[in-house]
Amino acid sequence: MVFMAGYCGKLLRVNLTTGEIKKEPLDLNVAKKFLGGRGLESYFLSQEIDPGIDPLIFATNMA
Repeated sequence: MVFMAGYCGKLLRVNLTTGEIKKEPLDLNVAKKFLGGRGLESYFLSQEIDPGIDPLIFATNMA
């Protein structure tokens, strides 16, 4: 088992429109490939947002 400091194995998703908050398991293989908050942020944005959307999007991280 590999411990990655700063990761608790969970992802917190907050929907600012609805106020919904969900905890999801974090795939540690993804976390290893995209180290740091900005790396994970970029990965999830690229996977979940339509390429044609306005690029003025922000995401926060604690890194």
